[in-house]
Amino acid sequence: MQKRIQTYKMVVGQTHEELEKNVNEAIKKGFEPYGDPSIQSDETPHVFCQAMVLRRDF
Repeated sequence: MQKRIQTYKMVVGQTHEELEKNVNEAIKKGFEPYGDPSIQSDETPHVFCQAMVLRRDF
C-alpha cells in the first residue's frame, strides 16, 4: 500500500536549538521533515523553519 501525505505543517523556532527541539517533538508524533530547513532573515529575530509531513496508508 502506498503512503501519501495526510498532513503538512511548518515547525518554527527562534533559534536553531529551538527548531531542533520542535522538529524532534514532531518526529515523535510521526511527522517527517519535508525538504530543507530555512531561515527567515528579513525578520528580527530570525525565524528558523522546517516543513514537516505526516504520511498514512491509502
